[in-house]
Amino acid sequence: MTPVPPMSQPGLPNGKPKRSGGFFDATFSTFVTPSIVRIIYVLAMIVAISAAVISVFVGLNGLVSGIPGAAVTGLLLGPLVAFVLLLVLRLSLELTMVIFDIADNLRRVRKLEESRRPPGPPHLPSQ
Repeated sequence: MTPVPPMSQPGLPNGKPKRSGGFFDATFSTFVTPSIVRIIYVLAMIVAISAAVISVFVGLNGLVSGIPGAAVTGLLLGPLVAFVLLLVLRLSLELTMVIFDIADNLRRVRKLEESRRPPGPPHLPSQ
């Protein structure tokens, strides 16, 4: 199957909605979510890395203090949990982006079908 070429639409370069700066757009022709997704992921990475580092220090403190539960939790489980939560967040954010890409592709397919449709009244099948 050949890829669908981008269609141009007034206000939409290459038939794709603008993906940033449209927070006050009442027509919803611009997407805000993709730019917010990037910010959310960067903040989540900062929080997850910080939590993992703090957890390691707590584990080291537990190891020095002779508390084996704190050592195991801090050194092994803390970074592992931070990694798994970051992975789950990444997958859900990617799913969100895929949904927006599907919407873009459906918009292009609709425009392509409209451009191929002959002018005149719509053809209704006979009953």
